[in-house]
Amino acid sequence: MFSFNIQKNDNTNFRTDGQSFLKTFYAQMNSSLHNINNFFNHNVICTFDGEEFVGVNNLQNKFNKMNIVRFDYQNVNNIIQPLTNNEILIHSFGQIKAYNIWNSSLGNWLVYNEIFVLEKTNEKHLVKNYMFSIQK
Repeated sequence: MFSFNIQKNDNTNFRTDGQSFLKTFYAQMNSSLHNINNFFNHNVICTFDGEEFVGVNNLQNKFNKMNIVRFDYQNVNNIIQPLTNNEILIHSFGQIKAYNIWNSSLGNWLVYNEIFVLEKTNEKHLVKNYMFSIQK
């Protein structure tokens, strides 16, 4: 017989905290990417569509090189799970469209997957690990 023990975790509001984070994060991404550092740990570990790097500044540079200033999202779904140490795992997926500085779309709606690991610091959740991919 298979059995396992779940470690006691005081992360009882993980779902509410995760949904609140996503609501605020996507509202910011819909308007401007300039303040994304408010959501990410300074040394966030990122994998962005197959490219790996460390640091929120490198993530911002990635968007700048792609001439992306904001995103629109539709049909967004998510799965939220508590981790140990009051961390939260979020898998978000749906459709995304990128826009440039002239508010022109950079293409059609694309299917995306996004994974966040949030850590709680000073009563605020910040992303410590981030993965993003576009379905090809």
